[in-house]
Amino acid sequence: MVMMEPVAMEDSDEGTPMMMDAGDTSMGEMDYELDCYPYTFSPLLLFAQSNYFDKGHSNYNSVAQFFAHALDDVNMLENVLYDRKNMLYEELLEHVTENRMFVPCCIDAHFTAFQVVGDRSLIYYDPLQSGLNFVSGDSYLKLVGFLLLKCNLGDSQHMQDNKTYYMGPDSNPTRRLLYSLWKQIHNLTVASLHSIRWKQIPLDLDRYLLINSRRDPRAMSCQLTGNTCYFQTYLFAVLCKVGEPTVTSGGSSVQLENIDKLAETTVAISRFLLEFFVEDKCKVMRPLTNSNFVLDFYRYRDAPYYSAMTAYLQHIQITVPDYELQYKKMLQYFQNAKTLHTYSKFTLTGAISTTLNSKSLQPVFST
Repeated sequence: MVMMEPVAMEDSDEGTPMMMDAGDTSMGEMDYELDCYPYTFSPLLLFAQSNYFDKGHSNYNSVAQFFAHALDDVNMLENVLYDRKNMLYEELLEHVTENRMFVPCCIDAHFTAFQVVGDRSLIYYDPLQSGLNFVSGDSYLKLVGFLLLKCNLGDSQHMQDNKTYYMGPDSNPTRRLLYSLWKQIHNLTVASLHSIRWKQIPLDLDRYLLINSRRDPRAMSCQLTGNTCYFQTYLFAVLCKVGEPTVTSGGSSVQLENIDKLAETTVAISRFLLEFFVEDKCKVMRPLTNSNFVLDFYRYRDAPYYSAMTAYLQHIQITVPDYELQYKKMLQYFQNAKTLHTYSKFTLTGAISTTLNSKSLQPVFST
């Protein structure tokens, strides 16, 4: 996280700190740290109308990084396959199975996810559907193999260069299955995998906890606007990593070990979204994370996800933060801060990876 030195909010005319009470919109005699981490997810992406974005603007990793501050006791990237591994696909399949990993999958700009819950068994979630699906046995191998290949999460080049390894006399059924899927991968979809045996499986829940449906707590929630499937897969990951699901014998339902902890976590998620730009409790402001903040902030008024977050907190009788108050405080900061960026005051509290610049300049002879 990149932080700046604390800033005191002062009246630009008088030059003295402005006092505030609970109903005032001024900043008061408080020092705020500026969190300047370049988040690639924002409440502005979520609190927008259904037709505002014509394509996805985020991914699971971005959402996990965004909420890391709010969920400091849960590592949402641990034991999650969220990027490519330099492993043979049979090794990757075994690795995912043995470690019971959570795997978000992006196919044609749509995110789904699965959680391994046992030896060759998983629960699969599609944000467009409220029902979870239980898959096991040979269907498990085929579905996981397909998803890993389709998302290019392993070493596909090895398949292209070593057909005998997969189809020769010393091969095995798993290698042959993977190679067969790889040969057809561009023509296959999840829906076209007709040999997969899907079994819809309900949650063993009687409470509404944001991640599930308010009308039917035994079903999952679905994405409320276009291109928010990545956020829904994150909520499914919260269900899996915090709730610790197990499937009952025979696959009749999904039981959760930590329902109370799951409730606390979903409250933290909701409050963080509603207080992201100005957190008064920890005295943190994030005024520089979104260049379109001033223009896009008010889209929340017609945003289904804003309504869902506030309704959830009201449902469990928790005070809803005044989301719009952040806008007034941010505008005051912009008005009072004469220089938005003072780079000499930045301190780095986390590692940032760098790569060599491989671009080269080319002469332009005409335009």
